[in-house]
Amino acid sequence: MPKFLFFLFMFSFVLLQVCSVAMSGGPTFGNRQVEQLCDDRPDLKTILIPGSAIYEWVTDSFDGKYFGQRIFWHSPEPADKAMSSCLPPLGSYPAHILITSDIKITAFDRLGLLIFELHNIEHASEFAKVVTDARQGRIGREQFADELVRIELQTHESVVKFFELNPIPDAKGHHYKWLTSPTPSFEDYKASFNGNRRNTLYPESNFDVYKKAWDRLNKSVR
Repeated sequence: MPKFLFFLFMFSFVLLQVCSVAMSGGPTFGNRQVEQLCDDRPDLKTILIPGSAIYEWVTDSFDGKYFGQRIFWHSPEPADKAMSSCLPPLGSYPAHILITSDIKITAFDRLGLLIFELHNIEHASEFAKVVTDARQGRIGREQFADELVRIELQTHESVVKFFELNPIPDAKGHHYKWLTSPTPSFEDYKASFNGNRRNTLYPESNFDVYKKAWDRLNKSVR
């Protein structure tokens, strides 16, 4: 090999290594999603602190470390007046997370909902099976809501454990309190929304949210 070609090769190799190192130190996809999330929900900047264990976990989650593929932050409000939602990948549409901008909830509530949905999306295949069963007429409106809530109670249990390992001192908020309280049985949880009884810990009924989702789904199938 001529000397000038050898030196050109070595220069290109060294340049490639330098560029790789420089790029590896830059922000990841997950970092960029968290930055955008904090721009869209500014109150999170006060508690989602770079370098903290929770920040790193959230960043890794968006990067796909736990779900197996990247998760996108999506700024519009969740459907059906829900406080949050996760949507699994569908065709060429990637997985993404939505958290409300409702000013009536605290930053700690919003962070809790974010942690919840990043855990929740790990059950994407289970959610997909319930949706498929509904589309094919194997389950009705009530069972559809029940099955999805059962999955979310599994998520709740994971979130409780997460905050046991990563507590936030002096955190306040109705949703945060719910997400750090012991997971109830499905029967007790459902009963708290029946009749005149009111769930004082978590007033929004996700049974109602999922029944509305079944209505939309059933309408689209017709």
